[in-house]
Formats: sequence, C-alpha cells, structure tokens
Amino acid sequence: MKTLLIITLTLLFILNIRETKAEIRNGYEQDLVASQQQLINLKYLKKKETDKKKLKVLSKWLKEANKLSNKIKHYHQLTQELLENFRAIDPDLFYEINTIEDREGNETHVYVKLVEKLKPPLLGATNFDYAYDNLNIHRSEYGEYSVSVKIAYSSYKENLKILAHELGHVRYQIPNLSSYITFYNDNYDGSVKIIGHLPNDPSHQSVMETLKSFNRSYGRFYKMNKKANRNVRNELVNPDSKPNISAL
Repeated sequence: MKTLLIITLTLLFILNIRETKAEIRNGYEQDLVASQQQLINLKYLKKKETDKKKLKVLSKWLKEANKLSNKIKHYHQLTQELLENFRAIDPDLFYEINTIEDREGNETHVYVKLVEKLKPPLLGATNFDYAYDNLNIHRSEYGEYSVSVKIAYSSYKENLKILAHELGHVRYQIPNLSSYITFYNDNYDGSVKIIGHLPNDPSHQSVMETLKSFNRSYGRFYKMNKKANRNVRNELVNPDSKPNISAL
C-alpha cells in the first residue's frame, strides 16, 4: 500500500509540473513521462516481490502499463510530426499561437493531441473553460493558462486543416475570453450540437479567417517545392504515416 502511494504521488508530481514559458506543446509529453515512470516503478516492485500471487498481479499490471506506454509513444510521435509539418507550412501562424497571451498579458500553453477518434461528428475539439476567480484566464485539464486541442486522426492534409481550424478558435478565445463567455451564454443552449459555429460567432469567424490564411500558406508551400515535388513528401515528417491500431 505504501509503495502504491509513492507511485501515485510521483505521477501526480510529474503531471502537475507547470512550465513558465508558454508555447504550442505536444499534449502527450506529460503522459509519456508518467507512463515511463510507471513502468520503472512496476519493474522495481516486481523485482523485489517474492510472493507468487502478488507477482502475478504485478506482471498483469506491467503488461497493461507497457501496452499503454507503447500507444502513448506512438501518438506522441504522430502529434509531433503534425506540429512540425504545420510549422514548416505556416510559420507565421505557428509563431502567433506559440506566443499567444490572454487579455491580462498571461502567456497561455496550447496542448495538442492527435487522437484515434473523437465523439462523432467531431473531427477536432478545443476545450472552452476558465479559471474560477478570473474570466480572463483560460484553463484546461492541463491547468490554468492552458488550452487543450484534440484532432481525430485522418489523412495528412485533413489533419493539418483541422489543426488550423482549431487554432482559429484558440486565436480568438484566448485574448477575448471574458467577452466570449458572455456571447456563449447568450447564444448557446442544449439545442445546439456543435458549439462555436454560429454564423455570428466571433470564434467561428476567426476560424474562417485562419483557414483562409492557412490554405494560402499551404498552397505557397507546395508551389515553392513544385520543381522538387517528388521529394517534398519525403522532406516532411512521415506525411502519410498512419497508426497501426491493431498493434497497439
């Protein structure tokens, strides 16, 4: 019991580390560190255990932890490739979101995850929440001064455009959070299935402008590489890689 408490406290410490410099981050970073630490702890416990019944339980836990760790590694890599490719295609938009601040000048982390799927009909999702004591501070499952973006895995090009779409929401919501909360409360109720896409929604309008800008950057990127078109897809990081779900 004491050992399990130590494991739990270690993981909580890792997950609650707060970086001071805001930027776009791979949402799997903390999961990756936590899963690796869990494996280390379980291997240590198994090595020290002599009771056969407890060894059997620990072996089962270790097998499940290893499977989860491999899955996290895989999606961490896919997410990293998505972010690197996005930055190569539209460095200006990437930098803008990478340094985004709220109304009070607080830098805000943007955590991105490429996931296996989202609840239909969603292809992407940006969380919308705020600090209990300050409507200007955005928060997510990563804590205050953060926003969480999830992208349902699709094709290479589709993933990039969905990310641009979600960053369009981030682009508006972070610096205009308190006023957007008022708009949200006045315009959305349980009858609206997909939040943030009414024609008069300023966050939706930001998405449209961002996609328009990103599409131009996407076109320029490939036009510049037209002569070396056969090599472009090799220069990017695994543009057509797909997760081998059956192996996870």
